[in-house]
Amino acid sequence: MSHTFVLVTISVLLLGGITEEVQAQVLPDSVIELGTLEIQDSLTVSLGPIWKFSAQDTGLRGGSSVGSILSAGSLVHLMQAGDTGSITPSLRGVGSARTSVFLDGMRLVNPATGVFDLSLIPGFLIRDVEVVHGSNGKDPNALGGSIHLSTGGIEQEARSVSLSGGRWGRRSVASQYETLMGRTRVRAAAQAESYGGDYVYQNTVLLDRPKLRRIGADKRSGSAYLHVSRPVKKGDVSILLLASTVERGVPGLSNATPVEARQEDHLYRVQVKQSRSINAGSLNWQVAANSSNLVFEHPVSGASQLKVHTIDAEANALKAVGRWVSSTHIGVERSRAIGLSDDRRLLARQTISRMSQMLDVSFGANGSLRRTSNQDRERSTAAIRPHVSISFSPPLKRKAQFFWKIAGIYRDPTLNELFWVPGGNPLLRSESGLTTDLTASIALRQRSVLHQARVTVYHHSLREQIVWRPQFIATGLQVWTPENIGVVVGQGIELSHTLSANKMRAHLSMSWMRSQDRTDPSSRSFGKQLRYHPQRLLRGSINRNVGQILKGNWDVRVSLTHTGPQFVTSDETRTLPGWTRAALSIEAGFRLPKVLINGWFALDNALDSVYETTRFQPMPGRHIRMGISIHDRLTK
Repeated sequence: MSHTFVLVTISVLLLGGITEEVQAQVLPDSVIELGTLEIQDSLTVSLGPIWKFSAQDTGLRGGSSVGSILSAGSLVHLMQAGDTGSITPSLRGVGSARTSVFLDGMRLVNPATGVFDLSLIPGFLIRDVEVVHGSNGKDPNALGGSIHLSTGGIEQEARSVSLSGGRWGRRSVASQYETLMGRTRVRAAAQAESYGGDYVYQNTVLLDRPKLRRIGADKRSGSAYLHVSRPVKKGDVSILLLASTVERGVPGLSNATPVEARQEDHLYRVQVKQSRSINAGSLNWQVAANSSNLVFEHPVSGASQLKVHTIDAEANALKAVGRWVSSTHIGVERSRAIGLSDDRRLLARQTISRMSQMLDVSFGANGSLRRTSNQDRERSTAAIRPHVSISFSPPLKRKAQFFWKIAGIYRDPTLNELFWVPGGNPLLRSESGLTTDLTASIALRQRSVLHQARVTVYHHSLREQIVWRPQFIATGLQVWTPENIGVVVGQGIELSHTLSANKMRAHLSMSWMRSQDRTDPSSRSFGKQLRYHPQRLLRGSINRNVGQILKGNWDVRVSLTHTGPQFVTSDETRTLPGWTRAALSIEAGFRLPKVLINGWFALDNALDSVYETTRFQPMPGRHIRMGISIHDRLTK
């Protein structure tokens, strides 16, 4: 497929959508919002610029990962160890350790590594996604922002089964069952997936750039999910159970001989939540218990294991008095990495807001106490970081809004950064700094077309940022170890525009970001971009409903993703090339007397681009995926 074909397709769909006759409509699900984000039922916290979309908006279906949904619908940059490896997100180029992930209101993180592998969450469970750009009161560690995944509510009886497949042995089957048992709502789901992983890639290291086949990168995964909720007096109580396992081959770097290494990841999670309405406010609490186990087997070094148990508990109170709103949060965390270390935290957050028709002002502080220890050392830290935000909506005919915030940021070293053997550095200092954002948004309607636009400018300064660098501990023996960088300064601009009509929606977003080491003017890395921090990102998509064909309702989606070059050395001497990837998907829905049948076809990497998100971890070329799902007649 040529570049010309893709561009012509985009043009035809776009022009067709603009001339479509439409009637008055509400804002679509995939929009940019400012102001407030409902995280836990009636609890509302002022966060700032929010990117909201549903999994259905991205046009992705069975077998799609959470990473694919995020990449298609937002400016989240994904670090992937090949197409079957781990997936970690990064916002604003600050790295995965400074980008938080939440599932139904509670944070998902491995306290040993400080990040979360998105491949452990099956994409078919996620119904809605909210991406908050920049540091916010929900998690002061999240300099880049936070990603909120929602499994959605249970509203009616529904049963479905989905089958999908694709090139290189990709197979997936998923089933869901939702029912109402009196006042109790139940949703149960399960998925099994396999992927041969022997995809074709182009080796860019060799002069003749030969096409090779990835060897030993197979993947098998399975998951089970249960969500039970029941209304109680003035509130609701729910329990969520999730079990997920991923087994995959780890063949190593593409510039070396493949090795027969294997990795297993197991995740077990229990999450209980209760919310209760009070006079002009709400009270709610949540408890989550998490157990993860990573087993790595190498033919030379043997087997290693990282087992982590975590329990989190938090309580939130929201109270309004006139135009004033108080939000209080108390949380405790206990984590234990078996054979490595023990971690305890106490978290507190207080926010006071004053709401009015034109001007909202919010201010408060986040505090934390932490005690970490292993067999040899004990470490205690404490921090308080303030935050202030202002939102202004002028009385104009066109809906416009301006948002400004400034916040202190703080991050303690992870357990691996402190105590991992070999390479951990128990002398690491905590990161701290300041970040500020300024956002302007506008929404206007021109005849039958709705336009929404947003621009954000941000700047942050971070002291003692932790980075991993190679160190020679003996002749010919190199070990990666973390160390503090004196000062890192980052700035950037984010732009987005959404165009919506009755049967068409187009979205374009882009960002430019710069993160520089400003520690030592005599160093070769002074003023240079940090490793694996792309300077630019671009996301574009067009969704077009083409109407009824052969008694089915048809939708077409074209998407384009561009990621700029990334430096793989701190002095910018070596670069991972930028890349552009396009995708085309077609979906048809057929409503029969008792069931609804949806069929879909996707052409991924339609331009057959050669790219890597991590050096020497190649991604697959052009390939197809397709699937079918069957729903009972009560399903929407």
